[in-house]
Amino acid sequence: MPTLPNKEFKVSISSIPEGADVQLNAFYVGKTPITLTINTNTSNFIYVSKVGFAGERINLDGKQSDIKVQMVKE
Repeated sequence: MPTLPNKEFKVSISSIPEGADVQLNAFYVGKTPITLTINTNTSNFIYVSKVGFAGERINLDGKQSDIKVQMVKE
């Protein structure tokens, strides 16, 4: 079975307020603002959360290069 060539893209993630935790596929990768390199051969999602605010899950399709998350107070 042939394997797909690795395709990668960069995505910048920011939030209002800044300093929100970012998880990539359920693994903590840092705080906003952050730039990640994503492999498009797999299904990917990010989860952005901050204490006192509702978390947000975003599926990555390889088309977004700049994601801005407006955090909503709980």
